[in-house]
Amino acid sequence: MFDRARGNAAGLAMKTGAAWPVIFGISPGSGVVACSLKPVGWVPSSLGSLPAYSGIKAEAAGNGQVAAAWSTGSIIEFAQSSSDGWLRKSFQRSSLSEDTPDVAFLASSDPVLAYSESSRMTLQTYSGSGWDRVQINTLIDPMTGQPINPTALRVSVAVESQGDVCLAFAEHNNIGFAFRDSATGTWYGKPISSLPQWSDIRDISLAFGLNDKVGMAFRDGNNRLFYSSYDPSSGIWLTELVVSEVQSEHINLVFDQLGNPAFAYVKQGVVHYATEIGIGWAHYPLTTYNYIPTPNSDAALAFDTNNLPVIAYNCSSGRMILAYDPPLTPEPTSSLLLIAGAIMMTCRRRVV
Repeated sequence: MFDRARGNAAGLAMKTGAAWPVIFGISPGSGVVACSLKPVGWVPSSLGSLPAYSGIKAEAAGNGQVAAAWSTGSIIEFAQSSSDGWLRKSFQRSSLSEDTPDVAFLASSDPVLAYSESSRMTLQTYSGSGWDRVQINTLIDPMTGQPINPTALRVSVAVESQGDVCLAFAEHNNIGFAFRDSATGTWYGKPISSLPQWSDIRDISLAFGLNDKVGMAFRDGNNRLFYSSYDPSSGIWLTELVVSEVQSEHINLVFDQLGNPAFAYVKQGVVHYATEIGIGWAHYPLTTYNYIPTPNSDAALAFDTNNLPVIAYNCSSGRMILAYDPPLTPEPTSSLLLIAGAIMMTCRRRVV
Protein backbone atom coordinates (compact mmCIF):
# COMPACT_ATOMS: atom_id res chain seq x y z
CA MET A 1 0.00 0.00 0.00
CA PHE A 2 1.08 3.60 -0.34
CA ASP A 3 3.32 4.94 2.38
CA ARG A 4 2.82 8.51 3.48
CA ALA A 5 5.59 10.72 2.06
CA ARG A 6 5.21 13.76 4.28
CA GLY A 7 2.48 15.83 5.82
CA ASN A 8 -0.82 14.58 7.13
CA ALA A 9 -3.26 15.77 4.48
CA ALA A 10 -6.41 13.71 3.88
CA GLY A 11 -9.42 14.40 1.68
CA LEU A 12 -12.66 12.48 1.15
CA ALA A 13 -15.66 12.78 -1.15
CA MET A 14 -18.59 10.42 -1.78
CA LYS A 15 -19.55 10.28 -5.45
CA THR A 16 -22.60 8.98 -7.33
CA GLY A 17 -25.36 9.07 -4.77
CA ALA A 18 -22.93 9.23 -1.85
CA ALA A 19 -22.29 5.52 -2.29
CA TRP A 20 -18.73 5.41 -3.66
CA PRO A 21 -15.90 6.93 -1.60
CA VAL A 22 -12.85 8.61 -3.12
CA ILE A 23 -9.94 9.24 -0.76
CA PHE A 24 -7.15 11.73 -1.41
CA GLY A 25 -3.77 11.31 0.25
CA ILE A 26 -0.01 11.56 -0.32
CA SER A 27 2.33 8.93 -1.76
CA PRO A 28 6.12 9.13 -2.23
CA GLY A 29 7.10 9.52 -5.85
CA SER A 30 3.49 10.13 -6.87
CA GLY A 31 2.52 13.19 -4.87
CA VAL A 32 -1.22 13.52 -4.30
CA VAL A 33 -3.08 10.29 -5.02
CA ALA A 34 -6.80 9.61 -5.39
CA CYS A 35 -8.05 6.13 -4.53
CA SER A 36 -11.55 5.36 -5.81
CA LEU A 37 -13.74 2.45 -4.81
CA LYS A 38 -14.86 0.52 -7.91
CA PRO A 39 -16.81 -2.75 -8.27
CA VAL A 40 -13.43 -4.49 -8.65
CA GLY A 41 -11.86 -2.85 -5.59
CA TRP A 42 -9.79 0.25 -4.86
CA VAL A 43 -8.21 1.95 -7.87
CA PRO A 44 -5.38 4.49 -7.28
CA SER A 45 -4.64 7.45 -9.56
CA SER A 46 -1.66 9.79 -9.34
CA LEU A 47 -2.71 13.45 -9.45
CA GLY A 48 0.61 15.27 -9.16
CA SER A 49 2.67 17.52 -6.95
CA LEU A 50 2.94 17.39 -3.17
CA PRO A 51 1.13 20.01 -1.10
CA ALA A 52 3.29 22.44 0.87
CA TYR A 53 1.75 23.49 4.21
CA SER A 54 -1.61 22.78 2.60
CA GLY A 55 -4.32 20.26 3.32
CA ILE A 56 -6.50 18.67 0.66
CA LYS A 57 -10.12 19.82 0.35
CA ALA A 58 -12.49 17.57 -1.62
CA GLU A 59 -16.10 17.88 -2.77
CA ALA A 60 -18.68 15.86 -4.72
CA ALA A 61 -20.94 17.20 -7.47
CA GLY A 62 -24.56 16.30 -8.10
CA ASN A 63 -23.61 14.54 -11.33
CA GLY A 64 -21.45 12.00 -9.51
CA GLN A 65 -18.07 13.61 -10.12
CA VAL A 66 -15.63 14.58 -7.37
CA ALA A 67 -12.88 17.18 -7.19
CA ALA A 68 -10.00 18.10 -4.91
CA ALA A 69 -7.81 21.16 -4.40
CA TRP A 70 -4.48 21.74 -2.67
CA SER A 71 -1.56 24.14 -2.84
CA THR A 72 2.20 23.92 -3.30
CA GLY A 73 2.59 27.45 -1.91
CA SER A 74 2.56 29.59 -5.04
CA ILE A 75 0.55 27.17 -7.21
CA ILE A 76 -3.06 26.09 -6.72
CA GLU A 77 -3.65 22.51 -7.87
CA PHE A 78 -7.06 21.18 -8.91
CA ALA A 79 -8.18 17.72 -10.05
CA GLN A 80 -11.64 16.52 -11.09
CA SER A 81 -12.89 13.08 -12.06
CA SER A 82 -14.49 12.61 -15.47
CA SER A 83 -15.39 9.92 -17.97
CA ASP A 84 -11.95 10.51 -19.51
CA GLY A 85 -10.09 10.06 -16.24
CA TRP A 86 -8.80 12.77 -13.93
CA LEU A 87 -8.71 16.31 -15.34
CA ARG A 88 -6.08 18.59 -13.81
CA LYS A 89 -5.52 22.33 -13.74
CA SER A 90 -2.87 24.51 -12.07
CA PHE A 91 -3.21 28.20 -11.18
CA GLN A 92 -0.22 30.40 -10.47
CA ARG A 93 -0.73 32.99 -7.76
CA SER A 94 1.36 36.08 -7.27
CA SER A 95 2.16 35.48 -3.61
CA LEU A 96 3.17 32.56 -1.43
CA SER A 97 0.55 31.39 1.02
CA GLU A 98 0.05 28.60 3.53
CA ASP A 99 -3.72 28.51 3.08
CA THR A 100 -5.56 25.48 1.72
CA PRO A 101 -7.70 26.24 -1.35
CA ASP A 102 -11.30 25.10 -1.17
CA VAL A 103 -13.59 23.69 -3.85
CA ALA A 104 -17.36 23.60 -4.36
CA PHE A 105 -19.75 22.87 -7.21
CA LEU A 106 -22.37 25.13 -8.76
CA ALA A 107 -25.86 23.83 -9.60
CA SER A 108 -24.54 23.24 -13.13
CA SER A 109 -21.92 20.88 -11.62
CA ASP A 110 -19.20 23.31 -12.71
CA PRO A 111 -16.44 23.70 -10.07
CA VAL A 112 -15.46 26.87 -8.24
CA LEU A 113 -12.18 27.30 -6.34
CA ALA A 114 -11.52 29.80 -3.57
CA TYR A 115 -8.18 30.80 -2.08
CA SER A 116 -6.18 33.74 -0.78
CA GLU A 117 -3.90 35.71 -3.11
CA SER A 118 -2.16 38.89 -1.99
CA SER A 119 -4.43 38.82 1.09
CA ARG A 120 -7.54 38.97 -1.08
CA MET A 121 -10.33 36.47 -1.63
CA THR A 122 -9.84 34.96 -5.07
CA LEU A 123 -12.17 32.73 -7.10
CA GLN A 124 -11.59 30.54 -10.13
CA THR A 125 -14.88 29.43 -11.70
CA TYR A 126 -15.23 27.06 -14.62
CA SER A 127 -17.85 28.36 -17.06
CA GLY A 128 -17.99 25.44 -19.49
CA SER A 129 -15.46 26.86 -21.92
CA GLY A 130 -12.71 27.96 -19.55
CA TRP A 131 -11.79 29.35 -16.15
CA ASP A 132 -12.78 32.85 -15.01
CA ARG A 133 -10.74 34.50 -12.27
CA VAL A 134 -12.22 37.08 -9.91
CA GLN A 135 -10.44 38.79 -7.05
CA ILE A 136 -12.77 40.36 -4.51
CA ASN A 137 -11.46 43.74 -3.45
CA THR A 138 -14.75 45.26 -2.29
CA LEU A 139 -17.79 44.03 -0.40
CA ILE A 140 -21.02 45.92 0.16
CA ASP A 141 -22.24 45.91 3.73
CA PRO A 142 -25.90 44.85 3.31
CA MET A 143 -26.96 46.77 6.44
CA THR A 144 -25.41 50.13 5.59
CA GLY A 145 -24.87 49.90 1.85
CA GLN A 146 -21.30 51.09 2.37
CA PRO A 147 -18.32 49.47 0.63
CA ILE A 148 -15.63 47.76 2.68
CA ASN A 149 -12.25 46.40 1.61
CA PRO A 150 -11.73 43.04 3.33
CA THR A 151 -8.45 41.17 3.52
CA ALA A 152 -8.22 37.41 3.84
CA LEU A 153 -5.49 34.89 4.59
CA ARG A 154 -7.86 31.89 4.79
CA VAL A 155 -10.88 31.31 2.49
CA SER A 156 -13.57 28.65 2.24
CA VAL A 157 -16.35 28.38 -0.37
CA ALA A 158 -19.84 26.83 -0.43
CA VAL A 159 -22.90 27.22 -2.66
CA GLU A 160 -26.38 27.63 -1.19
CA SER A 161 -29.55 26.15 -2.71
CA GLN A 162 -30.43 29.24 -4.77
CA GLY A 163 -27.04 29.17 -6.45
CA ASP A 164 -25.35 32.04 -4.62
CA VAL A 165 -21.62 31.48 -4.11
CA CYS A 166 -20.70 32.15 -0.48
CA LEU A 167 -17.35 32.60 1.24
CA ALA A 168 -16.01 32.44 4.77
CA PHE A 169 -12.78 34.36 5.18
CA ALA A 170 -10.29 34.99 7.95
CA GLU A 171 -7.37 37.28 8.61
CA HIS A 172 -5.40 36.89 11.82
CA ASN A 173 -8.09 36.83 14.54
CA ASN A 174 -11.07 38.07 12.51
CA ILE A 175 -13.51 36.11 10.36
CA GLY A 176 -16.17 37.21 7.92
CA PHE A 177 -18.88 36.03 5.57
CA ALA A 178 -19.59 37.09 1.99
CA PHE A 179 -21.94 36.07 -0.80
CA ARG A 180 -22.47 36.90 -4.45
CA ASP A 181 -25.95 37.92 -5.53
CA SER A 182 -26.58 35.72 -8.56
CA ALA A 183 -28.99 38.24 -10.10
CA THR A 184 -26.66 41.26 -10.00
CA GLY A 185 -23.20 39.76 -9.50
CA THR A 186 -22.67 42.08 -6.51
CA TRP A 187 -20.64 40.81 -3.57
CA TYR A 188 -22.13 41.49 -0.12
CA GLY A 189 -20.63 40.76 3.27
CA LYS A 190 -18.50 42.00 6.12
CA PRO A 191 -16.28 40.86 8.97
CA ILE A 192 -18.26 39.33 11.81
CA SER A 193 -17.70 41.75 14.65
CA SER A 194 -19.67 39.83 17.30
CA LEU A 195 -17.05 37.10 17.60
CA PRO A 196 -14.57 37.00 20.49
CA GLN A 197 -10.88 37.56 19.93
CA TRP A 198 -8.46 34.65 19.66
CA SER A 199 -5.08 33.97 18.11
CA ASP A 200 -4.44 33.65 14.40
CA ILE A 201 -6.98 31.50 12.56
CA ARG A 202 -5.16 28.71 10.72
CA ASP A 203 -8.00 26.99 8.84
CA ILE A 204 -11.66 27.66 8.09
CA SER A 205 -14.48 25.60 6.56
CA LEU A 206 -17.90 26.82 5.37
CA ALA A 207 -20.92 24.59 4.71
CA PHE A 208 -24.68 24.70 4.18
CA GLY A 209 -27.20 22.27 5.60
CA LEU A 210 -30.90 21.60 5.35
CA ASN A 211 -32.95 24.73 4.45
CA ASP A 212 -29.67 26.57 3.84
CA LYS A 213 -28.63 26.49 7.48
CA VAL A 214 -25.14 27.94 7.33
CA GLY A 215 -22.18 27.28 9.58
CA MET A 216 -18.44 27.60 9.66
CA ALA A 217 -15.78 25.74 11.61
CA PHE A 218 -12.32 27.12 12.24
CA ARG A 219 -9.12 26.29 14.11
CA ASP A 220 -7.00 28.94 15.77
CA GLY A 221 -3.29 29.11 16.56
CA ASN A 222 -3.89 27.59 20.00
CA ASN A 223 -5.37 24.49 18.31
CA ARG A 224 -8.86 25.28 19.52
CA LEU A 225 -11.77 24.31 17.30
CA PHE A 226 -14.77 26.65 17.03
CA TYR A 227 -18.15 26.43 15.35
CA SER A 228 -20.15 29.47 14.31
CA SER A 229 -23.70 29.50 12.94
CA TYR A 230 -26.03 32.26 11.82
CA ASP A 231 -29.22 32.81 13.83
CA PRO A 232 -31.90 34.33 11.55
CA SER A 233 -34.10 35.35 14.48
CA SER A 234 -31.44 37.59 16.04
CA GLY A 235 -29.46 38.37 12.88
CA ILE A 236 -26.14 37.49 14.49
CA TRP A 237 -23.54 34.76 14.28
CA LEU A 238 -23.31 32.57 17.38
CA THR A 239 -19.92 31.06 18.14
CA GLU A 240 -18.97 28.28 20.52
CA LEU A 241 -15.78 26.50 21.48
CA VAL A 242 -16.22 22.85 20.49
CA VAL A 243 -12.81 21.30 21.18
CA SER A 244 -10.16 22.85 23.40
CA GLU A 245 -7.19 21.16 21.75
CA VAL A 246 -7.08 19.39 18.37
CA GLN A 247 -4.07 17.95 16.60
CA SER A 248 -5.53 17.95 13.08
CA GLU A 249 -4.27 20.94 11.12
CA HIS A 250 -7.20 21.17 8.72
CA ILE A 251 -10.92 20.75 9.24
CA ASN A 252 -13.88 20.16 6.95
CA LEU A 253 -17.36 20.98 8.18
CA VAL A 254 -20.17 18.81 6.80
CA PHE A 255 -23.93 18.80 7.42
CA ASP A 256 -25.68 15.43 7.47
CA GLN A 257 -28.95 14.79 5.65
CA LEU A 258 -30.96 15.91 8.69
CA GLY A 259 -29.18 19.27 8.84
CA ASN A 260 -26.85 18.52 11.74
CA PRO A 261 -23.31 19.96 11.55
CA ALA A 262 -20.43 17.54 12.00
CA PHE A 263 -16.68 17.15 11.57
CA ALA A 264 -13.89 14.75 12.45
CA TYR A 265 -10.56 15.47 14.13
CA VAL A 266 -7.60 13.88 15.87
CA LYS A 267 -7.00 14.61 19.55
CA GLN A 268 -4.46 12.93 21.83
CA GLY A 269 -3.80 10.26 19.24
CA VAL A 270 -7.46 9.31 18.78
CA VAL A 271 -9.79 10.01 15.84
CA HIS A 272 -13.05 11.63 16.93
CA TYR A 273 -16.37 12.21 15.21
CA ALA A 274 -18.34 15.21 16.50
CA THR A 275 -21.91 16.24 15.71
CA GLU A 276 -24.45 18.70 17.10
CA ILE A 277 -28.04 17.43 17.21
CA GLY A 278 -29.76 20.30 19.03
CA ILE A 279 -28.73 19.42 22.59
CA GLY A 280 -25.05 20.27 22.36
CA TRP A 281 -22.05 18.70 20.71
CA ALA A 282 -21.51 14.96 21.10
CA HIS A 283 -18.00 13.57 20.57
CA TYR A 284 -17.45 9.94 19.63
CA PRO A 285 -13.93 8.44 19.73
CA LEU A 286 -13.16 5.76 17.16
CA THR A 287 -11.78 2.44 18.28
CA THR A 288 -9.07 2.06 15.64
CA TYR A 289 -7.35 -1.07 16.94
CA ASN A 290 -3.87 -1.15 15.33
CA TYR A 291 -4.65 1.70 12.94
CA ILE A 292 -3.54 4.55 15.19
CA PRO A 293 -3.61 7.99 13.51
CA THR A 294 -0.48 10.04 13.02
CA PRO A 295 -0.36 12.78 15.68
CA ASN A 296 -1.29 15.64 13.33
CA SER A 297 -3.38 13.75 10.80
CA ASP A 298 -6.31 15.46 9.16
CA ALA A 299 -9.58 13.55 9.49
CA ALA A 300 -11.80 14.07 6.44
CA LEU A 301 -15.52 13.47 6.93
CA ALA A 302 -18.36 12.65 4.55
CA PHE A 303 -21.76 10.94 4.80
CA ASP A 304 -22.88 7.96 2.77
CA THR A 305 -26.25 7.33 1.15
CA ASN A 306 -27.64 6.08 4.49
CA ASN A 307 -26.54 9.27 6.29
CA LEU A 308 -23.79 7.41 8.12
CA PRO A 309 -20.37 9.02 8.69
CA VAL A 310 -17.30 7.94 6.75
CA ILE A 311 -13.86 9.20 7.86
CA ALA A 312 -10.46 9.12 6.15
CA TYR A 313 -7.24 9.69 8.06
CA ASN A 314 -3.51 8.91 8.07
CA CYS A 315 -2.29 5.90 10.03
CA SER A 316 0.93 5.96 12.05
CA SER A 317 2.20 3.02 9.98
CA GLY A 318 2.17 5.28 6.92
CA ARG A 319 -1.12 4.16 5.42
CA MET A 320 -4.47 5.82 4.77
CA ILE A 321 -7.46 4.45 6.66
CA LEU A 322 -11.13 4.62 5.77
CA ALA A 323 -13.46 4.24 8.77
CA TYR A 324 -17.11 3.34 8.42
CA ASP A 325 -20.03 3.32 10.82
CA PRO A 326 -21.55 0.74 10.99
CA PRO A 327 -18.66 -1.68 10.38
CA LEU A 328 -18.18 -3.15 6.95
CA THR A 329 -15.95 -6.02 5.88
CA PRO A 330 -12.37 -4.74 6.15
CA GLU A 331 -10.67 -3.99 2.86
CA PRO A 332 -7.76 -6.37 2.18
CA THR A 333 -4.33 -4.80 2.24
CA SER A 334 -2.32 -4.70 -0.96
CA SER A 335 0.80 -3.06 -2.33
CA LEU A 336 -1.50 -1.19 -4.72
CA LEU A 337 -4.01 0.13 -2.21
CA LEU A 338 -4.16 3.44 -0.44
CA ILE A 339 -6.83 2.12 1.90
CA ALA A 340 -5.83 -0.13 4.76
CA GLY A 341 -9.26 -1.20 5.93
CA ALA A 342 -12.61 -0.36 7.37
CA ILE A 343 -12.61 0.41 11.08
CA MET A 344 -15.61 0.22 13.38
CA MET A 345 -16.68 3.21 15.47
CA THR A 346 -17.33 1.92 18.99
CA CYS A 347 -17.02 2.97 22.63
CA ARG A 348 -19.15 6.07 22.16
CA ARG A 349 -18.61 8.50 25.00
CA ARG A 350 -18.32 12.22 25.46
CA VAL A 351 -14.69 13.31 25.65
CA VAL A 352 -14.87 17.09 25.69
